[in-house]
Amino acid sequence: MTRLNILITIVVLIISTSALGQKFEVTPNGLHDANDNTKTFLVINCEGKSAKELYENAIKYVNQNYKNPQEVLKGQIESEYFSFVTCSSNVITFRRSGGHPTYYLTYRTELNFKDGKVKYEIQDIKIKGVNGGQLFFSGNPFTTVAIFNLNGELKYAEAKTVVENYFNTEASKIKEFLMGSKIKENW
Repeated sequence: MTRLNILITIVVLIISTSALGQKFEVTPNGLHDANDNTKTFLVINCEGKSAKELYENAIKYVNQNYKNPQEVLKGQIESEYFSFVTCSSNVITFRRSGGHPTYYLTYRTELNFKDGKVKYEIQDIKIKGVNGGQLFFSGNPFTTVAIFNLNGELKYAEAKTVVENYFNTEASKIKEFLMGSKIKENW
């Protein structure tokens, strides 16, 4: 990642997380709320929106942002729960051993709805290398590529930042959509 890309990513993250109010942090155990490390989810405040409106906007989000919406859908309970899978290609690159390996993400998003708020959780994260291999949150540095070693020491700060930026940007995009500001209705 070039310095300009890193700077742009940081600016986008600052803007998006200030609008979101919460953000994810990468830990040796996966993604957690940066303000409460015991939580693996964020609560997105959506004042003025009913659970039904939020649920319907989540369905619109998937329908407008995925090629095959029915294939990514993993579960739903009207006005209460919605789950879908994302497969993003070539989204993570960081400096490692003189190179910049590229990784793609596969993960499941779970949304639980209540009036005025949404529980936003990312589960089953897999970070696989385009040329093979996998990036783990924690692992033995002699046998795996991991952001943290088994003692919890940070080994790849750039990878940590890139993963956090990706998921925090996604959280901001979903919040905008849930609030109705990104829905394409003018034609």
